Amino acid sequence: MKRLRNQLNVRPNSGDPTESALATKALAVIYAYVEESPECTQLFKIWEWQQQNAVAKIEVLIVEVLSKLIHQCNTALHRLNAMKITRTVLQNHLTVIYRHLSSGRQNTVQATLRLLTAMNHVHHQTTKEIKDEFNFGLKALSKLRHHRRKEGEADQTSKVGTCSDDYMRPAVWKSKALESDY
Repeated sequence: MKRLRNQLNVRPNSGDPTESALATKALAVIYAYVEESPECTQLFKIWEWQQQNAVAKIEVLIVEVLSKLIHQCNTALHRLNAMKITRTVLQNHLTVIYRHLSSGRQNTVQATLRLLTAMNHVHHQTTKEIKDEFNFGLKALSKLRHHRRKEGEADQTSKVGTCSDDYMRPAVWKSKALESDY
């Protein structure tokens, strides 16, 4: 999982030609997988297995992989795959998302917020689906705004609060824009 996450953590449009070439090569494998399995069934089976067996070691990894996969597939050529992955998460894994957000585990919460952010940025239609299906009244969301880092960093506001604000604002703005289009 770590290797897959690292492979997805590349920048194909880097100013450095060597980095760009390596990124293109790494993403070619990812795009081949997505073409072969557009719904990424193996990844979702791993996520379901992780949930059933409470394997904490890969809890954050699988969410990060899905987030980065959606982000890397959010191109003109692969956007439909990013939309399929987003819809699968919304239709089949929303309770896991809520559980992660309510967990209180900072790495899990942050990874989940990054997943939601990636899902939100795919397409205006998926943004509308998130707006319609996601429970923005979840108690954990209001707690995230006031969450602070543990001892030693008590004066700094946690990145979790910033990340949740960054996720919620674009969703609200996009949904208002969508409503004005109709």
